[in-house]
Amino acid sequence: EMFKCCKHNMGWCSGFDIAGMEEGKKICPHAPGVCLTDEELFLDVCYMKCDTLTGGAYPYRTASATCCKTTDASCMFEDGVKDGLNGNAITNATFDVGGGCNDDSESTHCKPHAPQESLTEA
Repeated sequence: EMFKCCKHNMGWCSGFDIAGMEEGKKICPHAPGVCLTDEELFLDVCYMKCDTLTGGAYPYRTASATCCKTTDASCMFEDGVKDGLNGNAITNATFDVGGGCNDDSESTHCKPHAPQESLTEA
């Protein structure tokens, strides 16, 4: 077989294309900066954590305004819809929000935003 010796995973978040393990399971590289502690990074944007917004019922973000119970394909379908697809996602415009709401700080946001370099080590 040609190139048998040269197999490489060209996928995202593999090999040297990862962030530090401090990021936990979300080790994909991202823009410089960090999110607030009550936020999660999704597609290089900081949003308030789905876990917080849904009281732990739908902890996984799958879109800007969608949270899900699991991390599998059932997140493509709404939970509770009588369509026979057994979805596990819930979509609500109020989920499209950043953290830091009503904390009286100029440096925090209440809307989705890019990671903030000002919160990282100098």
